[in-house]
Amino acid sequence: MLEGELIWHAGAMPSDPTSGVPFYVGDGWPDRLAGAVVTASEAGVLLGSLLLADSAWASLRASIVFALRIDDHPVMDGLTTRYPDGSEEHREFAIPVAPSMVPTAALTSSRTFSDWVGQTHGLVGRLLVWDRSQEWWIVNEPDLEVQILCAPVDRFERDPHPDQPFSWLPRLTDHGRQQVAYLTRRYGLDSVG
Repeated sequence: MLEGELIWHAGAMPSDPTSGVPFYVGDGWPDRLAGAVVTASEAGVLLGSLLLADSAWASLRASIVFALRIDDHPVMDGLTTRYPDGSEEHREFAIPVAPSMVPTAALTSSRTFSDWVGQTHGLVGRLLVWDRSQEWWIVNEPDLEVQILCAPVDRFERDPHPDQPFSWLPRLTDHGRQQVAYLTRRYGLDSVG
């Protein structure tokens, strides 16, 4: 294997939004990794708004990290910037359909990562993040303001209240309740009532 090369899941089709992902993704969510613990914790409302400890960001900077949207999404996205003088700048970009290597400079904080994600993958959707070791993954789902972390128990600092996942969501739509129930069952999380 070449330096920096990953072994991808066989059978992924180029048109499949999960092609190039080293983990099996079913129903839009990656499977739990053997021997890993899955936790759900609060995240921001924009894609890439991961709420990680400073030590986690430092650890990510020391690795090669990849990101890919794993939701159904359009081929193109765009951002419009409005300036105080009333002028506008619009930039369109193709949303990557293969994993993108995250620049080290984007792994400084939630803000720098979210900025890079917004310019690369857009502001909404579902984002899968992992590193070259393939020992962990994080899924960011801004609709639920959640980051789901699957990793060895000692890999990341965890939410101090793992027995209360989704407790930061005071009210949910019926669709939101269905998503929370699905994720709770899929990953064996304990949900609040």
